Parts: sequence; structure tokens; C-alpha cells
Amino acid sequence: MAPSPRCSLLPGRILPLSTALPLLPRLPDDAPASALFWARAARLAIDAVKSGKVLPGLRIDGSLAVARWSFPTADPALGPTFEALLLAMPPACHAASPDDPDAALRAFLDEAIDLQIRSASARASRDDAPLPASWGRAWGVKLTSPDRSQPAGFLERRLAHTLTSWTAPARNEHPLRAAFRLELPPPDSSLFLLRFLLQDPQDPSLLVPAAEIWRDGNRELRHLGRLYPEPLTQLLRSLGAASLLFQPIARALLFPAPEAIELDLQGACSFLGEGARALSQAGFGVLVPGELTSPGRRVRLQMDFGAFDRMADRLLDDQPSWEEWLSFRWSVAIGDDTLSREEFEALARQKMPLVQHRGQWVMIDPDEVPEIQRRLRSKGGKQRTREALVAALGGEVEVDGMRVRARAVDDFAKVLERLRRGAEREEQAPAALKATLRPYQQRGLAWLSTMAALGLGGCLADDMGLGKTVQFLAFLLRSQERAKEPPGPTLLVAPTSVIGNWEREVARFAPGLPVRCHHGAGRATDPAELASLRGTLVLTSYSLLWRDAAVLGKVSWWAVVLDEAQNIKNSDTATSLAARDLDARHRFALTGTPVENRLAELWSILDFLNPDLLGNEEVFLKKFAAPIERGKDEQAAARLRRIVAPFLLRRHKTDPNIAPDLPPKEEI
Repeated sequence: MAPSPRCSLLPGRILPLSTALPLLPRLPDDAPASALFWARAARLAIDAVKSGKVLPGLRIDGSLAVARWSFPTADPALGPTFEALLLAMPPACHAASPDDPDAALRAFLDEAIDLQIRSASARASRDDAPLPASWGRAWGVKLTSPDRSQPAGFLERRLAHTLTSWTAPARNEHPLRAAFRLELPPPDSSLFLLRFLLQDPQDPSLLVPAAEIWRDGNRELRHLGRLYPEPLTQLLRSLGAASLLFQPIARALLFPAPEAIELDLQGACSFLGEGARALSQAGFGVLVPGELTSPGRRVRLQMDFGAFDRMADRLLDDQPSWEEWLSFRWSVAIGDDTLSREEFEALARQKMPLVQHRGQWVMIDPDEVPEIQRRLRSKGGKQRTREALVAALGGEVEVDGMRVRARAVDDFAKVLERLRRGAEREEQAPAALKATLRPYQQRGLAWLSTMAALGLGGCLADDMGLGKTVQFLAFLLRSQERAKEPPGPTLLVAPTSVIGNWEREVARFAPGLPVRCHHGAGRATDPAELASLRGTLVLTSYSLLWRDAAVLGKVSWWAVVLDEAQNIKNSDTATSLAARDLDARHRFALTGTPVENRLAELWSILDFLNPDLLGNEEVFLKKFAAPIERGKDEQAAARLRRIVAPFLLRRHKTDPNIAPDLPPKEEI
């Protein structure tokens, strides 16, 4: 049949999923949008298998029972990514089912997960074991063997029905799900209350108490124009499934119209432990009092960095060393409240994950108690100062798999305070600068001076038009003004198209600053020639940075600054590698776009500025990029912001502290 005039036929190639799945995550960024969509979906399926968040099932297909694995769309970690993918699905990806993109994405994820598990099981199998006689065991074998199906008898059909009901909440196929809210005891009681509700997974703010459902029966609910049919049926079905995961719910079902169940301290601890985890992973809503989820209500081991010994003066003067060792001591805290040894031992003796301290309920992990006690006996230790800086800025650090709170005290706290407040004061422009700095530019000058004094690199990431050039020139002139003798040369790397702009800006704002352009056929070939240019600003391009690496890399620069630093956003390019290999006392970057597409770009710039500050790229991707970009991990994002903030001065033209300082806009 000839194609419709409205359609066009395009050549294509059919690939089995087993061939396409390993290739999809490696597609280049310029691939077609539909291909990039399936690449992201493939990464989601791979993440689900790696994290063990998959659902076993049995589907009846005519006379056969087919064992299949599927994707848990209601999982708290994976569900948001599924929803985001669904919203971003290009029409070409569901052309075969234009009215049901949800089904197309689910089918792909289910098939990709099933394929990965069977492939891994085939590689791990050493021999072909005979098929077990028990139909239940046979289903287990069918989940991991190449042959998925077996004849569908009565028991198989019964199992398929049971599995479908059991996994329904995790597959998010109903508009409502059961939710369980733990409520703290009132002052005159020791009993917690676990309340039953119905919740819309797509709109978690919709919470209907079970009492209303029992009162109104199966009359459909209406919320914000959306109808929810048969709420009573869904409540009963959900409570029945949840009772298999948390036994106290089963006790509540022995009574008519259950609305909640009372839990003693042991029961509340059980719910906060395995109960909440099992219910959440199965797709049910779990609501815990904010007081218990707050880090300020959890007993944690703490590292107090600050015992410098003889290093104190060196870290507080203008020539700090971040590669030496810093002493720390162990302590225990609840939020900002440090506990005495006796207070901690009193809490530990209760051997409960939920305890009362000074009239408040707090969390303590009994599994961590022996390790905390062991470290308290050791009193403390030493860590490299650069690593202590990252730990204290982030607020926590991982020690042998345990999340430990980190804070700066004593002299180290003074150093961090100086770092954090570097852009709060204003510094007057040097006399040699032929320009008047606006207040926010004076703060930028003070920030650059602070970073240099602390021996740390910084990225000036102001919006275009806010004067990054004049701020850096002011810093360069101020540094030379304070130096007892002319410092070594400064290397500025910029795109070829803006080198002329830099020459003109220097002539305009800093006419007394010597400038040397390392460009063209007459550029220096002897490192000693460049090293002798003390107090000189040497301009070169990114293309020459790696071509002349043998020359530029042998000079001890006083400072290296990268203009339009997004040019090194890809860490494995020759330009990025050449920039990292430069020998410089101070490192700075100027860019209005420190992150354009991926967090790995931010790592590349910061690793140039402060080598090893964020660990190697593989560690950064595992600890920050993957959890933030794929898992939408807010805690990881907040920790990264705290670590990065002192090294990144980012200001916008619309900022309330900036806009009043700008001159009137002129339109031509």
C-alpha cells in the first residue's frame, strides 16, 4: 500500500534489544532526539537492575504462564525519573501507540530489565539443572532461564493473580494507593499511632483518612477536577497487600472499619526500620514525622577538625598549605548539640532506634553504636587538610560506610569563616586601575584576594556584562601593589577571538601592566624567556595551550586564569589535560556558564582550580552526578552546593544586591 501523502517513509534498521541495550547509553549528544530518549530509558532500566529494584511476575498468555520481570514505577527513587521521561517522550517514540505513551515506555523498561537479568543469570549458570517438579520452584527457574513460559494450570493462574495484586502498588497502576502515617505519642501517652489513608501518587498532597472512606463507602472521590472510582475497594485491597509486609496492619484488619493502629515503642521502631522500607519499596506511601527525619534529631558520630598544633599560624597567614595533615577528635552529637560520653552511653543502653533525649524523640542506629563506642575510645586521628576542608564544607563524610557529621572548630573554623565570607566585604580598587569599581565589583575583588591568600582557586561566574575582566585586572594590580618584588608572570588563556579584546581592555583599565601576546609565528619557544617576564600578563589561546604544552608547561606561573573556562568542560580533551598540567601558584576561571549540560563539566573546572578537591571524576560521578542527575537526590545536591559555594562566585544582573549598582540601560 502506498504511503499517505501526509507521511514519509524513512529507511531504518531493526535491532534486537539485546544488541541495542549496550549501545544506547553510549550514544553521542548529537544523536536524534528519539534515540537519546531511549538511551535515557535504557540507563533507567540499568539503574533499576543494579539497585535491585525490580518486580517478579507471572503473566497468563492464553494457555501459557509467562514469567517476567517488570519496572517499579512507584519506587521513590526511580519513579520521578520515569515520570520525567514520560513527559519528555518525543512523538516518534510512541507512533505505534499514539494514545498510550505510558504503555510504550513501560513495555521497553520491562523488556530491558527482563533481558538484563536473564543474561546475567545465563553467564552465572554453570550447568543446566533439571526443571524442579514444584510449580512454585519452576516459576523461579523460569524467571532466570531463556525459556520464559510453562503450561498455565490452575496453580499458575492463581499465582499470577496473587502476584498481580501484590505488585500493583509498586507498578502504580491504580489512581490511589494506601499510605501510612506515623504520629508521635501525645505527652500523656507512650503509644504511637499508625494512621491509614488513601493517597494519589501523582499528587501526594491528596490524603484521605480511612475514616472518610468507611463513612462514604465506594462513592467516587473528586479532587481538583479528577475523579477516583471505588476508593473503598482500593483501600481494602491495599491494606490486605500491606498486611503481608508489616504484620501489625494485619491485626487492625481483624476489626471492622479500621482507621489506625496503636504501636508501642517496639512496634514504632519496627515500622521505622524494616516496615517503612518494605512498604515504600512496594509502592505504598509512608509518612514519618518531620522531627524524626530531620538530621537534627539523629544521634551521629562527629569529626571535629581544628587541632592544628604547629600548623595553626601557617594556615592563618597568607601562605597556607592544604597538603599537610590536620588533627581531629571524635565526638557524638544530636544536631548542633554535642553529647557527653555519659549521655551517649545512656541512650545506647536502651538498644532501640527511637529514644527520648531531653523530652524529645530522636533516632539512633543500634548497628552503629559499637563502631561509635570504638572510635570514641580512640579519641581522634589525622586527615589531610584538603580532605578535611571538603568534609567540613559538606557537613558530613563517609567513614567505613557510616555517614559521619563533620565540622570545623577552633582555628580551622576561623579559616572556613574567612573562606565563606570572602565576598561579603568591599575592597577599594588599586591606584593603578583606571576605572571606578561598583560595590559588587569591589566585593568580587575582595573575594579574589581572599581565595589567593588562602591558596585556593576560584571561579568568577558573573553574568556577561558584570565586568569579570575589570575585576580580575583589579585583582592582578592589587596583588602586584602588595608584593615586595614583582611576582612571576601570569598566563591568561582565552578563545582566539577575544585575545584582542583583552589587549584593548588592559590598555584601557591597566595601561601600566606589561602584556605579552603568546600567539603567531613569533611566539616564545624557550620556557626561560617566558619565566623571565616577571609581573607580565601573557595572553594565549586554548588551541596553543595544548600545542605549546612543552613550553607553557615548564614555566612556573604566578597565576593562570582561564577566560571562557567552559572550554575545558570535557575533562579528557587535550586542552583540559594541558590546563591541569600547568604549574601555577594561583588558579582562576572566568565563565558565565560553569555548567551547561552535565555536572561533570563543573567537576572539570573545579579540578583545574583545586586538584583533587572533589576526588577523581569517577568518585564524583558516583557520589554526586549520578544521584543528582538520575535520582534527583536533594541531599546530595545540597551537600554539593555547600562544598562548591565558596569556590564559585555566581551573580546575576537580576540579583537584588546587584541591580541597584548597574548603570541605566541604554537601547540603541
